[in-house]
Amino acid sequence: MINDFTIRTVISSILGHRHVPEEMIARHRRFKTVHALRLHLMRQPQFRMLAANLQNEALEDEIDCDREVVIFQHVPKCGGSSLHELLTRNIGDCFPERRNGLGNWSALSLSKSSFFSGHFDTPSLSLIPQAKLRVVSVLREPQARLISLYRFLKATHPKAAIAQSRNMGLINLARELEPVEFFLHPHLKEHPSINNAMTRQFSGPLHQKSWESFNPTVTFKSLTSTNPDLALSRAFAHVESMAGIALLEHIKATIPPLMTALGISAEQPFPHKNSIDENLTSSKWFSETPVVEMTDALSKAIEPHIQLDVRLYSHTTELLAKRGIL
Repeated sequence: MINDFTIRTVISSILGHRHVPEEMIARHRRFKTVHALRLHLMRQPQFRMLAANLQNEALEDEIDCDREVVIFQHVPKCGGSSLHELLTRNIGDCFPERRNGLGNWSALSLSKSSFFSGHFDTPSLSLIPQAKLRVVSVLREPQARLISLYRFLKATHPKAAIAQSRNMGLINLARELEPVEFFLHPHLKEHPSINNAMTRQFSGPLHQKSWESFNPTVTFKSLTSTNPDLALSRAFAHVESMAGIALLEHIKATIPPLMTALGISAEQPFPHKNSIDENLTSSKWFSETPVVEMTDALSKAIEPHIQLDVRLYSHTTELLAKRGIL
């Protein structure tokens, strides 16, 4: 825990308070590190207003709104790290934001890149200045995606969150609970990475930056819950508008057309990145984890989390069949 003097100093420096009242100090004693406290304060409207008012001059650099932009909309645990590797190998460096945080960057910063790759929700794509947007993505059979997600979390050491200075609370939950308990956990009913995550990401805001984040005290209602038909309609339309969409289960058939649509040679091997097996040999933050056996109880626990995603996956499969890809 950090002491009161440090709390007072951080609040004064970030929020500009000359005097920090005791009740404000008491409210911030729950933070264990200066980094966590600083991040919390910087998310407050008061800080954003203060930072905006400090800059009284218009930007001198010109924002390029006439360029073509490629975006890889990475859905967690769909083989996206492999596609990211393939795209960066052919396109070049991508914008540094890899999580769902495009809203934290200025329009000028976003205009400096023509290639973006990350866990972005669809509404945030409109923040990028551009004349033409070419979006690609890869989806995965929904039940298999969730099993992979659980095993990935289970295999990750809790200290990885500390090392990366971010909320990765789902790791602790997965390591504490067996699969059925995990997917039945009441606080995961609205979690944007668990409950109909593919449909959520393509139809509306995700309300969090890192997919591994977990905050049981905060619940954001998604369109997938309040109006599932509209959520699916928007997700369908988004998939149909993409320059290319691949399926992990049909990677050999669906990746070449996606690459061709971006003007990239399709005659390249598809790398397999960020798998548990690879991470065990390349990262100190992973440990052996058993294969998850699919049982009737586990299938029943997962079923509420994938009802819309099953329909989205089916729609995408039918779309690729109509295009002669499958």
